[in-house]
Amino acid sequence: IDSRVRKVYIALDNDAIKMALKHCDTLISMGKKVYLVSTQEKDASEMGFESFLEVIRKTEELTPEKLLKLKLSL
Repeated sequence: IDSRVRKVYIALDNDAIKMALKHCDTLISMGKKVYLVSTQEKDASEMGFESFLEVIRKTEELTPEKLLKLKLSL
């Protein structure tokens, strides 16, 4: 991936958490700032645009340390 994009937000369903973490790992290793958006067991489409946008705003950057903790917790 070669782009000027510096921040990437990943918001996959909880049943796809392993795939989401794999993507996060790849993007972090490429120097991107990655944000793993947790929708608390809800689909983003069920939340509505404003609620989902608020969740995105509150999401903190996923560091390599946080990523490792998430992987170990599976």
